Amino acid sequence: MIQGLQYKLGMMGIPINGAARVLCVNMSVVYNTTAPESMLKKSNATAYHFVRECVAAKVIEIAYEPTDTN
Repeated sequence: MIQGLQYKLGMMGIPINGAARVLCVNMSVVYNTTAPESMLKKSNATAYHFVRECVAAKVIEIAYEPTDTN
């Protein structure tokens, strides 16, 4: 979804500088998407694999947002 939006904005001439920031309230999600050594269950592996590719390509940046500031 983020890649599609970045592509469409680029086609309209709107420059995109840097990675899109995705904020999560769960530290395990942040860890599983950013740490390549984390182990995943088979059912979630496909989604996390795609997110990890986006993080590695610097398309998105995963960060933790505490619940009290959310």
